[in-house]
Amino acid sequence: MVTLLAATSWGQNYDWPTEASKRLTATFGDMRTRRYHSGVDISTNGGGGHEIYAIAGGYVERILVSTEGYGKTIYLRLKDRRIVVYAHLQRFAAEIDDYVRAVQQRRGQYSLDLRLRSTDFPVGQGDVLGYTGDTGTISGPHLHFEIRDPQNRPLNPLQYGLTVPDSANPVIKALALIPMSPESIVHGSRLTTVLPVVPAGDTSFSLPDTIAVKGPFGLATEAYDRVDGMRYNMTLHGLSLTIDSVRHYAIQFDRYNFREGQLMELERDFPLWRRDRADFHRLFTSHMTDSMSFVAPGSKGPIRLEPGYHTFEVKVWDQAHNSAVLRGVLASMPETQIAAEQTWSDSLDGWVISIRAGAPLRKYDAFFFDMRGRPVDSFSHRPDTAAATLRFLVPRQKGGNRIVQIVATDNWGARLEPIHVSLIPVEDVTRPRNFNLNIDHRDHCVVLQFSSDYYLPEPPELIFQRDTVYHRFQTVMVSPVDFVSPPLYFGQLAGVNEFILRVKLEPEYEVRLPFHGVVAIPDQRMQLADPSGDYRLEFRPGTFYDSTLVWTTASDAKPPPDGHFVIRPLEVGPYNRPTRNPMGIELTVPPYRLMPEHAGIFYLDRKNGWTFISPVGITFEDQIRTRAFRTKSTTAEVFALIEETDPPTIELKLPGDGGAYNSRDFKKVRFQVYDDLADIEDETAITLTIDKIPRIFEYNTFRDAVSYYLPGPLEPGTHEMIITAEDRLGNRTESRATFTIY
Repeated sequence: MVTLLAATSWGQNYDWPTEASKRLTATFGDMRTRRYHSGVDISTNGGGGHEIYAIAGGYVERILVSTEGYGKTIYLRLKDRRIVVYAHLQRFAAEIDDYVRAVQQRRGQYSLDLRLRSTDFPVGQGDVLGYTGDTGTISGPHLHFEIRDPQNRPLNPLQYGLTVPDSANPVIKALALIPMSPESIVHGSRLTTVLPVVPAGDTSFSLPDTIAVKGPFGLATEAYDRVDGMRYNMTLHGLSLTIDSVRHYAIQFDRYNFREGQLMELERDFPLWRRDRADFHRLFTSHMTDSMSFVAPGSKGPIRLEPGYHTFEVKVWDQAHNSAVLRGVLASMPETQIAAEQTWSDSLDGWVISIRAGAPLRKYDAFFFDMRGRPVDSFSHRPDTAAATLRFLVPRQKGGNRIVQIVATDNWGARLEPIHVSLIPVEDVTRPRNFNLNIDHRDHCVVLQFSSDYYLPEPPELIFQRDTVYHRFQTVMVSPVDFVSPPLYFGQLAGVNEFILRVKLEPEYEVRLPFHGVVAIPDQRMQLADPSGDYRLEFRPGTFYDSTLVWTTASDAKPPPDGHFVIRPLEVGPYNRPTRNPMGIELTVPPYRLMPEHAGIFYLDRKNGWTFISPVGITFEDQIRTRAFRTKSTTAEVFALIEETDPPTIELKLPGDGGAYNSRDFKKVRFQVYDDLADIEDETAITLTIDKIPRIFEYNTFRDAVSYYLPGPLEPGTHEMIITAEDRLGNRTESRATFTIY
């Protein structure tokens, strides 16, 4: 049995909640934006209208109707006091539906949040409560189903006898190695490294090499569950890490508290999610996650090893107790020093590269790059006997104008930091360089990465001034055109406004890279104003979990096709750090610019493009007076103030303008409302009148679709329908249609 957390007595098996299917499309504990998925999603085969049932006796305690979130939802209070949630419904059972429509008519609004008495809608086990649909914030029809405890805390529904067929084993895809201090080096790198794993059987995985470690570090794994007949990868039920047969960490998704939701960004590896959209579970705790409901008591933080070899095992399992294991070896050893040189050999018509190391080497990989750092070739070699000195030949046709990167593995099995050998004549590498700066913000330090547009044979020296003192650091070459600084503490960068790179060519010269940032302290109120004066960021106490370096830089992002920049876009970093609470963002229109009538703050979503952010903390009158736009964001992004003057589009489906319809057949009005940039906020931004009478309609935000069901046949004759819509920037449109009923 792989379950490592304390067993829970659930004491009750319930009925399956729908006849649609017994296939899942999402499970308990899946990643969502700043929260966990608090239930399971049950497939409805791409359609709606399937019955949902009371899984046990109780009463309807709450009814929610909304164009967002859960859409049409029933909250069922069971006799055992647990709460069951059925979300995204197409409609409710007839008696409930009639009640909801009556309340909507009485209040004159579509959205409702109704709290009911136990005598209003009592239900028995198996009673029909409604029908599956796709209302609310949803990407396709399904039933979202939850079970919560009496205190409204989500429970894993699959703990209650609600099982699905599952004989497939989980899959472990990769292991991430995360340095956790400025002194840490893991697998020959000061940066987070992701290693693919190798199948070693149906349920076993391994790593091809021993992992060399120095200093504290963490492990994270990308793994998922497979379920019979499903094309989706599911979240695991649990994971554990043991080192030398002693448990270091364990987590199991059985229950949690909604207040813990945003800690998902700490339990998962947020930097890898932001960078690659890769779902990695961290296998160590932080000061915020060690007491989470999911995490087993006694789980530990970053790993610190005594010198020597250590075995580790990552175990993952699903709800049906299918499991998989990744095994590997960690080597906490003194660093092996390595150097290389090349000599031209006329007799061999090529270059002989000699590698010398402080310990025997068991293998090496050679990677060839062109002068712009692009990979062109590679090979690997494992000598018959490990040796401290190795040689190999690079033929003329392979090595001409190339840089060779050598990654060696020592006799302990530890991968070493790469070294580089140039086969390029010195006179060919003296051209001036352009550099870009990237900042790798980690949990406890910052690493600066400088990328050149051309090969540089020797790493540049990094210089910056702080408190009238110049600080100098030697960078490390990680590729022919990429150089990283030593890990720097946040305090070392406080007050720095420029980085200087001293390029060691003949003659030497300096490249200056401006920097604008601040070290935000968690318990202090701070701000960062962009030098242009257009942007201001505000950090209140509690914005960040830990000290965080925040910076701004101009962005070259392009405007959307339907809008233009009022203020140039600005990139805010760090992109890969989670926040505890939102940061404030203020953009001020310069006095020499006309105040735009239809503008707002947008951020650049890497998948969906420019996305509107709702304004926060300012009235329209204050906006006009101060010329400022304000909002909040929980992530660092590229932000811009964008004006759009195009109104929304209204597309009639039924009735059409000038159409004629039989009164017995005409039962529903349908149209679409959409806006390509600013979007429609909710149903309150749309109006529908027929014969000057306001109508209460249903708005599906995912499909941009509006539906209105007529309470009865319209009278024969001519009728007028008027639709208005307003986007979130105040652009308004109107559509009129005249139709005939006979």
